[in-house]
Amino acid sequence: MKGESVVVYVASNEPSNVGPDANWILNPDTHDPFEFIGPNGLRGFLTALGVLAIGTAVVLHVGERRARRRADGR
Repeated sequence: MKGESVVVYVASNEPSNVGPDANWILNPDTHDPFEFIGPNGLRGFLTALGVLAIGTAVVLHVGERRARRRADGR
């Protein structure tokens, strides 16, 4: 390890705040685990998740119907 350089990426401009460490997940009192959703963004997140699920179901259904038509020779 002697002579090797280490690059550290920080989560903010504050040098004392280096962002999540290895124990981040073990200490939920120190952060908001749903921060990726955004402030009051749960409704929008769930809506996007629902739209994605419905879109996936439609694409799979259409693909299945096309495969059946090809198998039937239509």
